[in-house]
Amino acid sequence: KTFVESGQLGIFANGYWGHPAYKLPPEVNLLAVAHYLEALEWQKEIVKIHAIF
Repeated sequence: KTFVESGQLGIFANGYWGHPAYKLPPEVNLLAVAHYLEALEWQKEIVKIHAIF
């Protein structure tokens, strides 16, 4: 009960969300998202190869 009432239930509760050092300009955020989407596309292709072989 004490743990639940602490409000830190998530695995990222002790993360740095909201810290000013992690605030990026919009251009950098866009670049990071673009790279992330490219990585997902690459992963999709690799999974297809694994499924075939």
